[in-house]
Amino acid sequence: MKLKSKTVSIILLIAFATCLGSVFMFSVIAMNGFSPMAVGSLRVVFASVFLLVALKVFNQSLVKSLSHWKFVTIYGTAFSTLPFLALPWALQFVSSSAAAISFASIPLWVLVLSRIFLKMPITPLKWVGFATGSIGLIFLAGNGTDSINSDANFSDTLSLIPYFVLLFAALGIAAGGVQLQTAPNISPLSLVASAFLAGNIIAVPVFLISLPEQWPPITSVLSVLWLGIIATGLATFIRGILIKREGILFTSTNSYIVPVFASILGASFLGETLTISHGLAYLMVASGLLISRK
Repeated sequence: MKLKSKTVSIILLIAFATCLGSVFMFSVIAMNGFSPMAVGSLRVVFASVFLLVALKVFNQSLVKSLSHWKFVTIYGTAFSTLPFLALPWALQFVSSSAAAISFASIPLWVLVLSRIFLKMPITPLKWVGFATGSIGLIFLAGNGTDSINSDANFSDTLSLIPYFVLLFAALGIAAGGVQLQTAPNISPLSLVASAFLAGNIIAVPVFLISLPEQWPPITSVLSVLWLGIIATGLATFIRGILIKREGILFTSTNSYIVPVFASILGASFLGETLTISHGLAYLMVASGLLISRK
């Protein structure tokens, strides 16, 4: 029986959200054998390998002109690799569910950055949505002791540092989303494959200076492979298909689903405890996302 087009899109959306939701858990597992910087850099390396293979399979090529390479290099380094390096560092101290909730705010930051840099108009209701989501993030950070790893030696004030790092990562990815709105007329697959290849300018040297002292456990190796190939490479590929089929608005609804998957995985496999502050923060961020779509 042939599936309806909308059903296929929903299946792809769930697969996309599952890939992204798994990033947080597999990053934590990978750090049992790799340093945070090694995890982030290997994620970029393996993602670029996957996307280069995809280019070959679909008979496409890397970007060619110098102006296109400048565009993808900015996207692949500042707006992809640097956030990918920041996330594992923060996950040393913050639960995967708290990190996922923080990342769910990315569409709200895209909204504000689009206003600042692209002069896109924002209605009063969208500002209300941004404010609501921001309050949720402040509430999450303000209740940081619920989310900070018990092994971390942070004072109450310093406990905010991992949240600022998460904010930096979320803003970087959001800035990438804004940059993509000005993307040249090239294949999305060519763009992201070229961008992640350029990201290796940072990723490879970072990995080389953060090599593990001994061979990591197989679970850590499999986790970084998952992060690069599935949670980043395949997820990026699915995202391109979804945007082409249903548009950016439908695709961005993954922001509601990712924290749910991340929280379930964190509670099931990492032994994390979901707190009331997590739930309230998620509701505020999700409400902000919903209002901002009006």
